Amino acid sequence: MNAPAATSKLNDGQRAALDLSRDMLVSAGAGAGKTQVLGLRYLALLEEGLAAVPDIVAFTFTDKAAAEMRERVQRLLLARILELQGGDKQRLARLRQAQAEFARNRISTMHGFCHRLLRDYAWEAGLEPRAPVLDERAQALCRERAIRAVLLATDAGDNPALADALVRLGSVVRLYSLSGSLSDMLRKRAFMRGPLQRAAELWADPDAEVTRRREAWESMFAEPLQAALAAIKAIDHRAAGGAKDGDKLKDLVFELREAAKARDVFALRELLLTNDGTPRKVGGAKGNWKHAPEALESVRDQVSAAAMALAPAAEVLSFPFDEAFERRAGAVARDLAVVFEAVCAAYTEECAGGLDFLDLELRALELLNREPDVRAQAITAARYLLVDEYQDTNPTQAELLALLTDEADAPGRFSRWAMQSSRSTPSGAATCACSTTRSSACRSATRNPARANAACNRAGA
Repeated sequence: MNAPAATSKLNDGQRAALDLSRDMLVSAGAGAGKTQVLGLRYLALLEEGLAAVPDIVAFTFTDKAAAEMRERVQRLLLARILELQGGDKQRLARLRQAQAEFARNRISTMHGFCHRLLRDYAWEAGLEPRAPVLDERAQALCRERAIRAVLLATDAGDNPALADALVRLGSVVRLYSLSGSLSDMLRKRAFMRGPLQRAAELWADPDAEVTRRREAWESMFAEPLQAALAAIKAIDHRAAGGAKDGDKLKDLVFELREAAKARDVFALRELLLTNDGTPRKVGGAKGNWKHAPEALESVRDQVSAAAMALAPAAEVLSFPFDEAFERRAGAVARDLAVVFEAVCAAYTEECAGGLDFLDLELRALELLNREPDVRAQAITAARYLLVDEYQDTNPTQAELLALLTDEADAPGRFSRWAMQSSRSTPSGAATCACSTTRSSACRSATRNPARANAACNRAGA
């Protein structure tokens, strides 16, 4: 059977992404045709009879992008129907059926999928069937009102701890910047509250936290430092002492001995390593080592060994431990935790029972984790998953995708399209595909989208 005309201009990487027998991660740069290939994969699933329109769940990250994807698939569908006129009747019938039921498509944003899931299983989720969902404008308005209520209307008599925290924060950050940061944090509050509270708890005892941080910093270069000290101790200081005064190697050897005695790690770094952390070139003139010419190269090698031993710590030692800065950062973390909790409470009040996009994702995730029967039904209903702009997946969304794919080992069921780094060369759709036996490795990577490509490579794709 002839392939769709829309595939005629595809390159090899793009054609590989249409292999329906494999789970797929497609990584390519902007303008490489990822969305077109995703639409063609959707079309192929329909034409091959592997799925009906309601069986394919396609995710993108904005309502506008979802509308554009629906329009693209419809155009491809209509064009393919026209191509098959007078041809394969079975394929034509499938596509006509898909066209007739396209209004039932499940091309949506992630929060759109979550909303539908919660609406269908409202009882199991503990929600009212028609719980209001806030649109982007309403969410932004609620965030702004909540932040204003805390920053501008806090009464020191009612909440002195919050008022004091606001005063201290106001001395280190501008109100406008703080408002913007709090708005971003509200959108990511599920991932921000825990770490911020843990930081506040750790900094409740500043002296103990500074000690812990200093010890952690020192541990990062402890092993290279010990190796460097041992290498310096092994240098032939007697041979170096016999060299003429003013010899660069002789001076270096004795400067290293003094720095090693004092365990002055920064002096050692300055003596042994360049600014970029590579070993310095070792000097020494033959004319200054006539007393032991054979020792010159030996001492050079010993100094180079000390430099190589310290080199792994070069980056850490580029940033000395700044206790004053650490204490200031800790104080900001404590105050920010107080203010952010107040903003979260005000935001909940402003939403008045409405759900924002993050609420939808968190409630859906909780539902799938708590109700195995609901999860099984959701997996069955989503026979094929296509995810556009996969690199934008947040941890909650990644966990949702993992729950929808971990227990379903159907080849070709899970496909992801991700923007490739600008440092790569995206002449076309570069693919990383997993066969049936490798698919579990790729699906486990959904829990960390940043590692998805590497996971596929480790799987041998």
